[in-house]
Amino acid sequence: MNFLGYPRPDGSAGIRNHVLVIPWGFVAAKICELVDGTKTLLTADSGSGRTSRDRETIARTLIGLGRNPNVASVIVHTLSPGAGYPELKPSRLVEEIAKSGKRVEILDVAREGSTLRAVEKGAQLAREMVVEASNIRRQPFDLSSLAVGVKCGHSDTTSGLAGNPVIGNLFDRIVAGGGTAFFGETTEIIGAEHVLAKRAINDEVSRQILEAADRIEAIAKSTGEDIRTVNPVPSNIAGGISSLEEKSLGAIHKSGSSRIQGVLKYGERPEGKCRKELGSDDDTRRIYGQAPGTRGAFSFFGSGSTSSQDAGPVPGRAPGAVGIGTAGDVGCHGDVFVDALSEQGGGGPVHRAGR
Repeated sequence: MNFLGYPRPDGSAGIRNHVLVIPWGFVAAKICELVDGTKTLLTADSGSGRTSRDRETIARTLIGLGRNPNVASVIVHTLSPGAGYPELKPSRLVEEIAKSGKRVEILDVAREGSTLRAVEKGAQLAREMVVEASNIRRQPFDLSSLAVGVKCGHSDTTSGLAGNPVIGNLFDRIVAGGGTAFFGETTEIIGAEHVLAKRAINDEVSRQILEAADRIEAIAKSTGEDIRTVNPVPSNIAGGISSLEEKSLGAIHKSGSSRIQGVLKYGERPEGKCRKELGSDDDTRRIYGQAPGTRGAFSFFGSGSTSSQDAGPVPGRAPGAVGIGTAGDVGCHGDVFVDALSEQGGGGPVHRAGR
């Protein structure tokens, strides 16, 4: 099975072909308003005032987004409150992203003399890059060049019966073809982490899975709350879910059945191919956490969901999210929506819908 992708200098393939402007801020937003084909981030977290560990996480995410094959080229501007920290210096971001072989430019606001002049210069650079990207033609690639991630948009009693098993079946097909699959939301493996741990490729990965769940539960308890009493959330309960363990047992179906190769940090890129990875760490932020390594994203919507997750054009995702749900879903903003129950023929084989 092949897909059409945009070839990149490092041998990878993107499904999208954007020019990325980072980090988020006035300069990036204005450039993207002026030039079609550009994207920026939808977060105001610059890293300023954060701990060094947090800043490194933000830097890892920005670098990963820049290196993502869905991005043809990158502009890194200097007008960010976090730019003075060593982890987030624009020169460091550029150096790391440039290792992918793609074009990366620094937009030095101070050198341009004013913010408005910087926006003008940035728009000129962006137009050049968009023209260059437009000249890249898609080519066929096999599944070994594909990496996808999954985000649970809303869980109910149909999640573990329809949407999640369908995505799990798809994940198994991608991994069998040499590709890479990511699943995350550590809060939604609590109570079922022992099941996932049994699928780990070795004892070390098994330990990491169990530790990830324990760590999230301990963090919640440190605030005086038991995560098992605040999750499932009201919409889950309205959909028929009675406990976090029940929710998790349905949620882990989206990971498929093949071996789990590793547990990644937020924003970390995997090594090699033919892997299934668990991303440790919520909602849109989880998508950013997976985006550095993925080409596409899938979002599951339970029955009656009203756009739990907007499938807008986040730079690390392509070609937008594919919503997987049931006929009761309304307001799904995904580029593609699949009714999992109907695709299974009213209870037919999961592989029919996974295909």
